Amino acid sequence: MRINGTLQTEENMVISTHSEEELQAIVQGLASQTIRNMLDQRAGVVSTLTRLLKQELKQRITLQHYMSDKEIVQYYGQIWENVKHMKSYVKELKQRYIKETQS
Repeated sequence: MRINGTLQTEENMVISTHSEEELQAIVQGLASQTIRNMLDQRAGVVSTLTRLLKQELKQRITLQHYMSDKEIVQYYGQIWENVKHMKSYVKELKQRYIKETQS
């Protein structure tokens, strides 16, 4: 049996002659596409949240291993008062410490 059917979407209105089964298939196809689009959007949001959480975790881990320049100098067996004026040396020790703790 053929019936005149009206299928309304958000964008426009389509008038066609389809069987009831064809109309049901069209509606199910649109519904499943809408669901897929919603899931894709949510997957994108989850992906973004995961990336942001990883960045936050990395920053927190870095902060947990952070020591002051004085503590780093002492960690490498130097006396702070003897090397504190050697800015480039203290910077090198700090970079060395960061590399060692992140590896």
